[in-house]
Amino acid sequence: MSLFGDDDPPPAPWIPPPPPPQEMLDVIDEVTGTQTITVTGADGKKRRMIQRLPRTAEEEALYQEAGQLMERSIAEMRRLYDDDPRQLVPYAPFVETVNALNQERSQDMAELTQFPDFNGYVQEFKDMQKSIIDEDYRSASNTLEENLAHKGLADSTVGREERNLLTRNAAMARQRASAEAQVMGEQVKGADLANRTNAFNLREATRQGRLSAAATEYDLQKDEAQQQMTQRDRALAHQSHLYTIAAGIRGADNNRAMGTMAPQMALAEFNATNNNALNYYNADVNRITRQYGMEMDAHRSRGPGFGQNLLHLGGMGGMAMLGAPSNSILGGWGRKLFG
Repeated sequence: MSLFGDDDPPPAPWIPPPPPPQEMLDVIDEVTGTQTITVTGADGKKRRMIQRLPRTAEEEALYQEAGQLMERSIAEMRRLYDDDPRQLVPYAPFVETVNALNQERSQDMAELTQFPDFNGYVQEFKDMQKSIIDEDYRSASNTLEENLAHKGLADSTVGREERNLLTRNAAMARQRASAEAQVMGEQVKGADLANRTNAFNLREATRQGRLSAAATEYDLQKDEAQQQMTQRDRALAHQSHLYTIAAGIRGADNNRAMGTMAPQMALAEFNATNNNALNYYNADVNRITRQYGMEMDAHRSRGPGFGQNLLHLGGMGGMAMLGAPSNSILGGWGRKLFG
């Protein structure tokens, strides 16, 4: 408030700070046998953790029995695989034949991919053509200069045009020679590759014949072990079935825990609690803001107070003193008050 009345606007209201975030609750999901809790680590930081609750006695007994069945099935399947009748088949000769053929093929293919230096041949041909063209150009240039000098046209427009034409023809000749060299190189390369490919195909056909003979002999030997394989495979299938049953029991236990809703429930409760607190806070801030706006509107709607009127009249009087003649009473007061 001023000395001349209540002319000051209302003070700005105090806005309370926003509420602190709420703690996330611990949730137990009895359906899936899990819980989500807040723990404090060795570094002092809090973190959320999902834990499995202890199983019942019946559940634990079934879980352990399933694990034992899986271990027995794995051990039996390992034994059956170790007694594979196919190991009795003398496959070494067939493997040696295959390895020898593969080695021959690898060497043959390596030689097939070792191309001669066709680029060198092409470059030599280019250099040779360039030398011929350059020599022809120099000879033609000398002849042209002699003719132009003989005719007195060495510095004429005709002379310059003749020289330019000769230079262009030489450049075009070099370009043609370069293109012809590239074409020649590709043709030579293609012919060489075709010849070596045909030779490779002939050798490969011989290798395929040797491989077919070795495979036929190996197949006959494998047929002898097929009867024993059938019996062993039945035993393996039985043990695999037992393992699948046990794994299904343990998998169901794990899937049950993986279907936990505890984290979602804790997060939903956390969001709802914090949203409610923020809604209450926002409503309180809006109320304070509206109240302050109403007070400001009331202040603006009031007329000027006594102090404002007095200052206004004082200003008008001062202006009158300054504007009055110097020999008048107002003028005299004006000179004393305002210098």
